[in-house]
Amino acid sequence: MSDALKNQKNLSRRDMLVGGAVGSASVLSAPAVMAQGTVTEWKLVTSWPKNLPGPGVTAQRIADQVALLSGGAFKIR
Repeated sequence: MSDALKNQKNLSRRDMLVGGAVGSASVLSAPAVMAQGTVTEWKLVTSWPKNLPGPGVTAQRIADQVALLSGGAFKIR
């Protein structure tokens, strides 16, 4: 038997219930934290112009998708 298994704490039923309750509370409170209305905004710096076909247009498309998927909470300029 390895040392890691010998030193491992045996989890009791109470430990499992407390851990599950803490995990559930954190998952349920995550939307409330995001709903505070804070907007995170990053500035994307590139070595090419914004309207360059290919990389420039793709970067803007990705920035638009990130804003859409985050519900406006995360924006990339």
